[in-house]
Amino acid sequence: MTDRTTVRLSDSQQRTQADMRFIQENIEVIAAMAWQGYTAVGRGVVMVDETRIIMGTAIPAFGFPMSYGADSSVRGQQLQWPGQVGGMLDSYDPETGFVVMLIRTQDSTAYRIRAPNLPPPIAYEQYRDVLKTVAISQDDLRGLRSLLP
Repeated sequence: MTDRTTVRLSDSQQRTQADMRFIQENIEVIAAMAWQGYTAVGRGVVMVDETRIIMGTAIPAFGFPMSYGADSSVRGQQLQWPGQVGGMLDSYDPETGFVVMLIRTQDSTAYRIRAPNLPPPIAYEQYRDVLKTVAISQDDLRGLRSLLP
C-alpha cells in the first residue's frame, strides 16, 4: 500500500509557479532584451505585457510584447519602482541575470533571475533579430506604465 498526501497550493504559489514556468520557457529572449536594454541605458527591468497574451497565442510571433524600463529614467523623475524592484535592480548582475516584471491588468510581479546557462550577453547575440518582433512601441510603453501599481 502506498501513502499519498495531496498538498493544495495557494493562489499566490500557483501564480508564482506559472510565472516561473513562463520565464523559463522564454528565458533566452527575455535575457536578450535585458542585455540590449542594459547596454543601451544601464540597469533596468524587462517589462512583459501579459495583457496582450491571448490564450497562449503568439502576439507577435514570439509570443508576447515586451520592453525595457531604465532604472535611471524612473529614479531620475523622483519616482519609485513598486515593491522590491528597486532592491532587485541594485543587486542583480547584468552579466549573468536580469530583472523581469510580468505586467497584468490586476497586478504586476517582478523577479530577479539568474541565467547561468545562457547569460544575457550570449542570449543577445543569438536572439537580437527576434527582439525586433517583440519590442513594444513608446506609446504602448506609456500605456504599460499606467498599469503599474
